[in-house]
Amino acid sequence: MTELSNGAAWMSGHIVPISEAAIPVTDWGLTQSDIAYDVVPVWQDAFFRLKDCVDRFMASLAAGRCDIGMDHASFVQH
Repeated sequence: MTELSNGAAWMSGHIVPISEAAIPVTDWGLTQSDIAYDVVPVWQDAFFRLKDCVDRFMASLAAGRCDIGMDHASFVQH
């Protein structure tokens, strides 16, 4: 039996280990979605260039016309 303790995904009618899960770069959900995603790097136990990351994230939200109901300062406080 396939090892699934680290997670599983449903791919093309089969359950596969999460390490084998993939989304084609031409997937409609990937190319047409209305999400914004960013990762804030951490260096020596602190956020690295947090303002730049939040600025980039807020710009992505604006470009996608997504309103999360928070401005830059409110977002950083949470």
